[in-house]
Amino acid sequence: MPREKICSSATMKRRKCHMQHGIQDESCVQEELLEKKCFAETLCVKEAIEFYHQPMRKDADVKASCNTLVESFAFPEQMLPDVIQKSDRDYCRKVVHKLAKCLSKHKVGNR
Repeated sequence: MPREKICSSATMKRRKCHMQHGIQDESCVQEELLEKKCFAETLCVKEAIEFYHQPMRKDADVKASCNTLVESFAFPEQMLPDVIQKSDRDYCRKVVHKLAKCLSKHKVGNR
């Protein structure tokens, strides 16, 4: 399936937002992240699971995944753990790098 068809709904929402607010406006951050999530879950399954679904800590009390930490500015309704440890940031930095590397292979994010 061509890349344009994979996440057409999310892509259309992002494009519509950019047409209303401009490509540099921060009003479209959620649409951009949701489109990227769609591509990640379709094209980079393993990396997407690690970023969006696996807890960033083995601690039974902390269920937050890396996307909760990294995207908290855009989705404030997501609950962050009370204490973010340096090890959480270090782990998530590696996970983000792996996901970005995979997405770049598929030219996602290149406009």
